[in-house]
Amino acid sequence: MTVTQSGTQDLLAFSFPTAVDLTELCHAEGPCISIILEPHRAGTGSQASGTALKSMLPQIGTQLESCGMHPQDVTTLLAPLEAMNTDATLLASHGDPLCIYRSPRELHCFSVRPMVEGGWHVAERFVVTPVLTHLDYRNTFLLLALAAKHVRLLRCEGGEITAIPFPDGVPESETDFTGDLSGEEHTKNHSPGVKFGSSAGREKSPHFTGDFMKAIDRGLQPVYREQGLPLVLSGVDGEMAAYRSVSDYAALVPEGVKLSPDGGVTGAEMAKAGAEILKRWSNPAEKQALADFEKSGLARRSTDSAAILQAGAAGQIQHLLVKRGGHLVGDARKLAGIGAAEGYVYRTDDLVNAAAVEVLLHKGMVWLIEPEQMPEGVVMAAVMRYADDKAGG
Repeated sequence: MTVTQSGTQDLLAFSFPTAVDLTELCHAEGPCISIILEPHRAGTGSQASGTALKSMLPQIGTQLESCGMHPQDVTTLLAPLEAMNTDATLLASHGDPLCIYRSPRELHCFSVRPMVEGGWHVAERFVVTPVLTHLDYRNTFLLLALAAKHVRLLRCEGGEITAIPFPDGVPESETDFTGDLSGEEHTKNHSPGVKFGSSAGREKSPHFTGDFMKAIDRGLQPVYREQGLPLVLSGVDGEMAAYRSVSDYAALVPEGVKLSPDGGVTGAEMAKAGAEILKRWSNPAEKQALADFEKSGLARRSTDSAAILQAGAAGQIQHLLVKRGGHLVGDARKLAGIGAAEGYVYRTDDLVNAAAVEVLLHKGMVWLIEPEQMPEGVVMAAVMRYADDKAGG
């Protein structure tokens, strides 16, 4: 959520951030305080978030003064945060990290699902990498559990799993597809006129599995398009291969979860395995960004931090490739060739965050890349919108 100086009611409604929230964070001007509080479980020995916040505030105040802020302005800036550290919400257990963003003009409070390192930062811009990680397209996906007795479609988002109902007419089992054993065509839970055939006294045909998968895929395609998410399959090899042979869904992940839903495996177990698979998968847009870097000449790509920061500030970067969890410390303004902000001096910026903010402000794309997939093993790399002699890496 976002609140301003004049409206701090409902302060501690730590909702999940959206892409719009990320844009707002990028537009904020310093001094910007970013605080990340790690999950807290009562009785585990972990520190309550309110207690952790209270211990951080004196250090943050000292840092603000060292940046050139007047002590009275520091007190004013920190006042809403001082009021938060004894709130019951921050003293209670919470399973997700909490992010608090404070600048002279605004205050944002969010929960994020991915585990991120706790701590505080004072810089010219907010540290948006926790929000970027939360919004990463890999964190939410569909899982289709293929099984003879019960086919399920699950939406997996962070640690939450939600069953998506099948549209009318879509078979949820082989019995649905073939009909009951009485010989009458099975129409339960199907649209009028939808008939899948009879199983009475009949063996499965050689094409049975393919036809079954085709009926499922045809009926679920509208759901896939509405969700717009990667689709991971779970089941035995034969079923998954049969489904892939009939489906043209663009975001169908090639690797599947080799666990049979009919074998007693839980949705949580399938979702956990699916999340691991997603780490090794790139959507078409990210693949194109990586390919663009590889095929671009030196004038259109860079792995040099200073060149990337300069190009980012000038709006020249089309794709910023960032090593997941990577950090670089330095003076972002100095490296970018920009004069120090009036009244304040920052020397310990996270250069990766600074570059990401500039790219997002200029409508570029930021991709979080697994370490083994990063070009040339660097922390960040950029593809320029157009050739610039100064941007070579």
